[in-house]
Amino acid sequence: MAAAKAWKRISAAFADGSLVRVSRRKGWDDFDGSVVGMGRTWLLMATTDASAGFSGFDALRIEDVRKVVPVWNADFLQAALALEGHWPLPKLDEVDLSSTRAVVESLGQQYPLLSVHDERTRDDERFIGVPGDFRRKSFRLHEVTPRATWDHPPSRWTYREVSSISVGDRYEDRLWQIAGGPPMVKV
Repeated sequence: MAAAKAWKRISAAFADGSLVRVSRRKGWDDFDGSVVGMGRTWLLMATTDASAGFSGFDALRIEDVRKVVPVWNADFLQAALALEGHWPLPKLDEVDLSSTRAVVESLGQQYPLLSVHDERTRDDERFIGVPGDFRRKSFRLHEVTPRATWDHPPSRWTYREVSSISVGDRYEDRLWQIAGGPPMVKV
């Protein structure tokens, strides 16, 4: 999908709040949900999962979007989400979608953990942690392991490596509840 066409479809989905599937580069995950925010280079979706429930928020690079289409079972999804009190899907206030750094910082201020994805080189991996030490071209991520322990030292990420960011899913919530906050170290 050409950039202008993708922008037009994302804008329309944002304006009407409809349930859409956003497909990105070949082999990358698709996202179902509502577009709840748009910036110059990033969009924010309230996403649904395979069990027809609200699964959190995902920030996606607009340049990676290849296709935006209506969700084929939108009526069912809306009814299922309404049963949970999640229709219309929630929105997030105060998310700065103007740059990768702004997205990481603003989501990191609203959620205790975020998941950073780099589908270009680390397919099917997500790195969950607390962001900090924001520099001009990079930041550090104090990661929590799948065993709910804190990794040391924090990893360094360039903003260009980040292809998507997820917050607010049940797995991240449980990791935070079990691991607690990171030890007091310079992130």
